[in-house]
Amino acid sequence: MKTLFRAFSAVLPWALMLAFLIVVAAPASFWLRVSAIRVADTEEGTPPALDVDREIRRDFAAEWIATVRRAVDHGGFIVACTATGKNDYRVKSELPGRLDLDWWTDPVKCNLTPGEYILTTRWIIDVPTPWDKVVSITSNVFTIRPKEALVIERERQTQVAPSAASPRQHIGMMGD
Repeated sequence: MKTLFRAFSAVLPWALMLAFLIVVAAPASFWLRVSAIRVADTEEGTPPALDVDREIRRDFAAEWIATVRRAVDHGGFIVACTATGKNDYRVKSELPGRLDLDWWTDPVKCNLTPGEYILTTRWIIDVPTPWDKVVSITSNVFTIRPKEALVIERERQTQVAPSAASPRQHIGMMGD
């Protein structure tokens, strides 16, 4: 029995060290893989829809930061809205069927004015290592249109009626 105890006590520290080294050496994608976040264009006052391609590979807890940035004239971006939180992530977790920016940044509601934006999301995975395990991804550029733009476009489309056919079409119909 003493021999077994000695063997176990000799192996245990090395096994713990190996487990710790595996966690330290593992990339953040060991827990979470996010391939893409696509944000749809929308009109002012309507939160844009999101399409997120992610895979939770192992259960974990993480802090997250979602930052929406607005494009400015000189080609850069400025922060328009930021939300933070902490969540537990589970392998069997699923995103809602109607995923939008309001859900993604809950409880913050980003009231975006017309313009072009990007969304950057960063997860800081809570693991017992001296270095952070971070997953970060930036979306496509998306557009918030003024509400009037849709109204004007619909009016323009309804003004083109079948009777507004070209003169050439009328001549062809009369010759038949």
